[in-house]
Amino acid sequence: MPPGFDALDLKIDQIMDRLARIETLVETEGLRCPYRPEIARAANNIVRLKETEIKIDQLQGAIHAIQLKVASWAGVAAIAGVAISEFAKWAFS
Repeated sequence: MPPGFDALDLKIDQIMDRLARIETLVETEGLRCPYRPEIARAANNIVRLKETEIKIDQLQGAIHAIQLKVASWAGVAAIAGVAISEFAKWAFS
């Protein structure tokens, strides 16, 4: 092997050792992070919020359907009220 390659080989070995130490530090520091439970909870909250948004959209659709039924009942009641009052006017006049 040419003389320059030995120095490069040594540098590559040093870089690989340092990289292994960095990877180990990242892993152990992640495990020691005091905010891990909060981070996990926040991730769960995102999923729960999306599920809640879907349920709210479904409820809004159901409420709208109920509003339409109530409005139609109110219309029928108004027509019936007018009919009854007109009948009463006719009957008692």
